[in-house]
Amino acid sequence: MKINKKIYFIIIPIFILFGLNIKNKYDEKNVKIPKVDNIINITLINVVNDKGVEKNTIYKKKDINRFLKLLKNSKRINKESTSSFPNKDKFTVIAFKMSNGGYIKHSIYEENNYIYYEEPFYGIFELNSNNKNLIDLLDMFIENYNKKDISIDMENIEQNNF
Repeated sequence: MKINKKIYFIIIPIFILFGLNIKNKYDEKNVKIPKVDNIINITLINVVNDKGVEKNTIYKKKDINRFLKLLKNSKRINKESTSSFPNKDKFTVIAFKMSNGGYIKHSIYEENNYIYYEEPFYGIFELNSNNKNLIDLLDMFIENYNKKDISIDMENIEQNNF
């Protein structure tokens, strides 16, 4: 009987650790997007050669929700995010202004006819480019929403001065 108890004390923790490992692997495959209720607005800044050149801000909860759905429909790829922003000449910074203060900044960029969503130091995700409506909607937000021409250095964007 004592042998059975020892086996249980060994096997049960192994199963618990195995289950936690599977849960962590599953969580790492999903994007980490803030909840719509915690977002005041989303500012999209088009960056060209390390300079912010256009800024669009999304204020309506309905539009914020639509934008978040675009990001949620993405799948993790086999590349790692190793910096705050992608090492690209052209990309879009997504700055989520949070209701508890501050910003969460991610980015979107295009490479080899694919659109990627990058969460710094967490992961890179491919947006569902097979769905034409999603791409049209993304273009609307990035290019046509509430556009203002700007000239801001990346250092100021990093420090939330935009």
